[in-house]
Amino acid sequence: MSIILETKRLILKQTAKSDFNELLLLRTDSQVMQYIGTGAVQTKEQVQEFIENAKPYSDEYGLGFYSVFEREKNNFVGQAGLFHLGFNVKQPDIELAYRLHPRYWSKGYATELAKALIEYGFNKLSLSKIVAIVHPENERSRRVMENTRRWLV
Repeated sequence: MSIILETKRLILKQTAKSDFNELLLLRTDSQVMQYIGTGAVQTKEQVQEFIENAKPYSDEYGLGFYSVFEREKNNFVGQAGLFHLGFNVKQPDIELAYRLHPRYWSKGYATELAKALIEYGFNKLSLSKIVAIVHPENERSRRVMENTRRWLV
């Protein structure tokens, strides 16, 4: 699994087939999925389809929704990345997104990931704009974006 990006406490790696069980736990957790899309959890087939498409998408566009691990313990934390808004490659907007297992909430990981991905997107990928969509009721993600915005200004 190739490393895409490292932060002080986290490593983002290209999603691999070996991530299936962890991704299934993440994407079938109603708490995690509550504010994503329609709020529905995903099926095994949807998770498998995501994994199958992850590397080809990353290879073609240099973007992706990567697996996130703790540096010290190598525990699977969740996912984060930059990708075409809604994975719709026919439009130009690049989205910043993350989803973490609830046991990793309130540790500053989302803010750490957001800052690192924004820096990576602007400096390494030469993006001119990055968007983030946050459900109005998702207080945690709103705070992350507010903290990240302060960091950018």
